[in-house]
Amino acid sequence: MYARAIGAVPSVRSVYERDPRLLEFLDQRGVRPDAHIRVVGRHYDQTLTLATERGEVPLGSRAADKVWVAPDRPARASH
Repeated sequence: MYARAIGAVPSVRSVYERDPRLLEFLDQRGVRPDAHIRVVGRHYDQTLTLATERGEVPLGSRAADKVWVAPDRPARASH
């Protein structure tokens, strides 16, 4: 996930994690299988900001690496 470009719009395929607290954190913020997310920021401290149906979500690189995504779908042009 961390390697995705800003503006990328992949869908989540799975979350490879056993820690129930992290799984619950991600699920409550809309990062779950079949969800479409958008990468809105990549920061110097190796964190990402994702936009989900629940709002923006900051993720560290370790957590982001556990989110497995499908190929990006084209981003919608804003009018």
